Amino acid sequence: ASIALSGEPGAQLAAIFIALASAALSLVLVAVYVGRDLVLLVLTVLAPLALATYALPQTDEIARVSGWFPDGQAGGPTGAELPAAMLESIRDTGCLAPGGRLYLPTGTIQAESRILEVARRIFGAANLQAIVSRELPLPEVVAKSKAVARMMKEGILDLHARGSRLLWRLRVWRCVLPTNSSAEIVSS
Repeated sequence: ASIALSGEPGAQLAAIFIALASAALSLVLVAVYVGRDLVLLVLTVLAPLALATYALPQTDEIARVSGWFPDGQAGGPTGAELPAAMLESIRDTGCLAPGGRLYLPTGTIQAESRILEVARRIFGAANLQAIVSRELPLPEVVAKSKAVARMMKEGILDLHARGSRLLWRLRVWRCVLPTNSSAEIVSS
C-alpha cells in the first residue's frame, strides 16, 4: 500500500503489476482446484477400477477390544460378512464393468477364506492375484483378549507368534471381473 501511495509513477506501476500478478495467481489456483475435482470426478465415473475400502479387515469383537472402531462395528462376527456382502453386490449393482479391477484387502484377523471363496465365485480363481502381503503385530490388548483366543480356537482367525508378539497377515488382491461372465470364471 505504501508503494502505491508514494506518488511516484514507477512505484504505482510496480503496485499495479503486483496486483495483477496476485490476481492471475488466484485465478490459476482456482482453475487448478476446480480442474482437479473435475478430473477426479471423470476418472471416478469412467475408470474400470474399484477399491474395496470397507474397513480394516477384522471382526466386530476385535473392533470392540482394540478401540479402532468406537461403536464396535467392523466386518461382522467373523469379519467376513461385510466384505462378502460388498463382493456379492458387485454383480447386482453393476458398479464394476466387465474387465474392471477391484483391489480387495483381506486379513487373517477375519475369516479370510470365506471372503476369498466369494471372490473366487464372483471373479473366478484365475482372476484373483495377491499383489501385496505384509505381516503386522496385533496390539497387546487385542492379542491377550479372550475374544482372540476363542476365535483362534474356532479357526476364524489365523495368527501366529513371533517372539512374544502375535502377528496377522494383510493381503491385497487384484480381482478382475471377467468380460464374459460364464466363460472366464474358473473354480478352484
